[in-house]
Amino acid sequence: MRRFITGWLASLLVVAAQAGTATYNFDTDPSTTHKITGNNPQPWRATGGKTGGFLAITYPEGSQSTTVVFPDIDAGKIVTAFTFECDLRVGNSAGDRPADGFSVSFARAGDPVIETGAGFAGGVPEAGTTTGIAISFDTWAGNALPDGADLEGIIVRVDNKTVLRQPMPTRHGACDDATSLQTGPRDAAYWTNGGDPQDPASWAGLCWQPFSIELDSSGKLTVKYKGKTILDKFQTTYFPTASTLVLAGRTGGANENTHFDNIKLTTQAVTPDAVAPTVPPGLASSGVSTRALAFKWNASTDDSGKVAYEIDRDGTIITSTPITATSYFDTPVKPNTTYSYKVRAVDPSGNKSAFTSVLTIKTDVETLTPTTGFLTFEAWTGISGTPVDNLIGDAKYAGPADVVAYASSLDTRTVFGDDSHENYGGRLSGFFTPDQSGAFEFFLRSDDASQLFLSTDDKVANMAQIAEETGCCDAYHESGDPETSAPITMVAGKRYAIQVLWKEGGGGDYAQVAMRKVGDTTAAASLKPIAGKFLSTSLDAKHGPPIISEQPKAVDVALGASATFSVGALGSQPLSYQWTFRPLGQPTTVDIKGENGATFTLKNAQAPNSGSYSVTVSNFEGSATTVPISIKFPGTQYIYFVTADPGPLTFAGDIAVYQRLLKRGF
Repeated sequence: MRRFITGWLASLLVVAAQAGTATYNFDTDPSTTHKITGNNPQPWRATGGKTGGFLAITYPEGSQSTTVVFPDIDAGKIVTAFTFECDLRVGNSAGDRPADGFSVSFARAGDPVIETGAGFAGGVPEAGTTTGIAISFDTWAGNALPDGADLEGIIVRVDNKTVLRQPMPTRHGACDDATSLQTGPRDAAYWTNGGDPQDPASWAGLCWQPFSIELDSSGKLTVKYKGKTILDKFQTTYFPTASTLVLAGRTGGANENTHFDNIKLTTQAVTPDAVAPTVPPGLASSGVSTRALAFKWNASTDDSGKVAYEIDRDGTIITSTPITATSYFDTPVKPNTTYSYKVRAVDPSGNKSAFTSVLTIKTDVETLTPTTGFLTFEAWTGISGTPVDNLIGDAKYAGPADVVAYASSLDTRTVFGDDSHENYGGRLSGFFTPDQSGAFEFFLRSDDASQLFLSTDDKVANMAQIAEETGCCDAYHESGDPETSAPITMVAGKRYAIQVLWKEGGGGDYAQVAMRKVGDTTAAASLKPIAGKFLSTSLDAKHGPPIISEQPKAVDVALGASATFSVGALGSQPLSYQWTFRPLGQPTTVDIKGENGATFTLKNAQAPNSGSYSVTVSNFEGSATTVPISIKFPGTQYIYFVTADPGPLTFAGDIAVYQRLLKRGF
């Protein structure tokens, strides 16, 4: 293996700056200089690379894994910037689906993968390390990352937080297809004829494509693949540290080739100093609620010009890596509880200031009152598997939930609005009050498993299971299915305790319950989740992130008249409001200047005011946005047409048609 390292030194005020370059062409066996682990029988090939040998992270055979930890070319110095470049050859899976993927990471010193070869994000090599910069080439979606689901594509993460999910849906695309992770088509005939995964013919139809990562000294991150910029100068919060290059990948039941060649790593590094930063001044509370609090401080100084911070709560450091912000939001915390915080500064050399004086904050008392329109939503994170028993049997379930919110219908999507939450269990609870007497059926659907409980009255102790989903993802089923209850006689105006338990492993996640009065002929598959007007729970209306308690309503208005919209919201005070407008047929939503109250009046309404309006309500704990509503002008001519693309007008031809119609008075 040819490895070439150069460097230059220039004196600075306190530290020495050094630029180093290491090139790896894999002409010789890297096992003498690299730490290679896994069960790959031949990670190095002497021939068959773009130029000479290459590094094979995986071949197209099942259950294979390789991790390669490269030498620290900076010998423990603090890396302030780096560029990684290589050639990649990926694809020709034995089956139609490629899997599982691979990663390129620039991990912080002390990362568990550097030390042991294990401890990847989500427990999978293709996700990369949990520290530093990690780029995941995920060729099989379905795993759970620390902050959400994966996808088939490229995932960019900084210190275990995802900053980009770039879908690349084309499997076995052409060499230069920028929508494909693979660098060539699958050779189905090769596998039909009993091809050998480790024979050069296995990758003969694949090409080499460039891949690069650049982190500049200001923390801006750029990622490129196949000549396309995936991420362009994205401003990260990356804090300089000693770092090491790590490559890793694996296959499972499905597989593919993953090959590296011509790796070039260029770094800018500084020699550690011994001077600690100053103690952060001005530590003070900036927000207090029942289950969340916030505090801030002023910036420290250091001779390096770069400072981050560690947070101590009640004697324990709660920041997994130092943060660069000068404020901190802590949740969940317990109501009516006193917490003690200290902050200290850290510089790139690892020098730490003394702690600040202790800041003591007591959270507010939680006062719960019965409120119509919601159910209590609770989620316990870090619980794997899909059966509901995994939630009930976990010790965490007996304690406070990690997430507490309020669902505005019997649908978890009103809180967790997408599929980014993994490995958790949840509970929806409260009361159901019918507006008619009679017999009702209840319909349950979920992803993954779920159970539905209903009481004969408002006593939780009297609840019994009435429906169960043991699998995943079906529509509501008709009468007689285990996911549909038997008819239950209920009295109008009477409260009945209701509860849904659901368990999420990976992928999609939701739980939804609908109802139908016996005799109603509506098909089960056409039913909608039970609306908030039938639901109630006890909540603290003056604390917590904003909850939309009353949505604005769409209106018809005469030309030249006024239209008034209003929103109702609960949550920690003060609440702030920002009304927005998206003109009819346009893709962009804009803030309405000066409209920052719970009520918005549109004066002298004219045709250009046609479109959708919404409002975002915010406080220090979070924000919530209303469902968009619209205004129309009775007597005004409207033409509706099917667009080439769904959603707002974005397709050029659709926009042109729309603009011509406007000119003609429509």
